[in-house]
Amino acid sequence: MKNSFSEGLAAIPSDPAAAFGANDLDQGADSRKVQVIIRLPVETRRAVKRLAANCDTSVQGLMEEALSDLFIKYRLPPLG
Repeated sequence: MKNSFSEGLAAIPSDPAAAFGANDLDQGADSRKVQVIIRLPVETRRAVKRLAANCDTSVQGLMEEALSDLFIKYRLPPLG
């Protein structure tokens, strides 16, 4: 049987350097952020970029909002 999303999150170490390689850590303004890469259909990417522009925000902001909503759906504390 597959683990639930919540169980999967519980297995992730709280230290990003342990969960991801130390080389994956962003060396920019917030050194506690890591890059996550996903593959999307071209049209989905275009739609997300249009939505970000229409909402006067960034794709990063939209993704953070979406992940917070996902955490709430699975009864986890929202991000940020």
